[in-house]
Amino acid sequence: MSLETDLFSHLRPSEQDMTAYGFRKTDHAYVYEHEFMEGRFRAVVTVSPEGSVSGKVMDTELDEEYIQVHVPGAIGSFAAAVKEEYIAILEDIARHCFYSVPFVSDQANRLSEQIFELWHDRPEYTFQDKNYVVFRHQENEKWYALFMRIDADKILDGASGQIDIVNLKAPDDQIGSLHSVNGICPAWHMNRKHWVTVILDDTLSDTEIMSLLETSHDLTAGRKTESVRGVWLVPANPSYYDVPAAFKREHGLISWKQSTDVHVGDIVYMYMGSPYSAIIYRTECIETDIPYYFENDQVKMRKLMRLKLLHEYKPDEFPFSLLKEYGVRAVRGPRSVPPELLKLLEAHAD
Repeated sequence: MSLETDLFSHLRPSEQDMTAYGFRKTDHAYVYEHEFMEGRFRAVVTVSPEGSVSGKVMDTELDEEYIQVHVPGAIGSFAAAVKEEYIAILEDIARHCFYSVPFVSDQANRLSEQIFELWHDRPEYTFQDKNYVVFRHQENEKWYALFMRIDADKILDGASGQIDIVNLKAPDDQIGSLHSVNGICPAWHMNRKHWVTVILDDTLSDTEIMSLLETSHDLTAGRKTESVRGVWLVPANPSYYDVPAAFKREHGLISWKQSTDVHVGDIVYMYMGSPYSAIIYRTECIETDIPYYFENDQVKMRKLMRLKLLHEYKPDEFPFSLLKEYGVRAVRGPRSVPPELLKLLEAHAD
């Protein structure tokens, strides 16, 4: 793996930022040149239309490529100094012209976004190796998908390079037939009687893989906690949005992201993150399906709902430590409220 591939593997370029940084656009790529070490060397960094990065260092006196920066284990203090400065240039480009993505392959990143839209789960880096990423249930914390970037020859005979894969649980009586599907292999590093490995190279469509993901999600859900229809628990992050101020400003009404099957008349409890870490608000949904398009690093919205404030709890009434006693281990997205917890919430709201 080259210096550039290693550094930029989980990054994607921003054309606007590259232009502002000094990249020039050619017919086939973006190119940036920068002299360093008092003009003795020139870094030439190229970003392809697909976003891959390549680079070379030119010796300006000899007008030829200085290949030592790409030779593993190159010996000599001078070569090390040149390589160090070149890496610093690459790191500065990465910092100012690229944004982070969880996976290398575009398909893996697309699936990650669809998982968030469907279940509000974000990738978790539970291993030291950042190429292993877990998606788990909020209620029981069981994995339903393990994304990995591995050497291709570990699962494909004669293959080279690295690939993104995902391990998914499947019905036992379907494992054999799934192995015959192009793009699906026996599970790598997991129980092959219950799991399969799907290669994320667009051999299977996003729709086909999402169907397998939903099955894995259902199979790993375990015994679902009894819940009450028409009652929801949603998270709110005070560092992103001042909910108390919004309620005061709008006289007890607030517009909120609608990303689940909420209906007019449903009760929506709001769990406020740190420094509260507690359920603070009981609201009623009075309007749904309000078109609203917004996206940044923290949130993506396509429609809103309107919530009417019914009751405000004290921060020490329903802290997270109490919620865990009723089976609520996480509030990362809209979820149900266990009946016994709901009884307590209603009693405190009277």
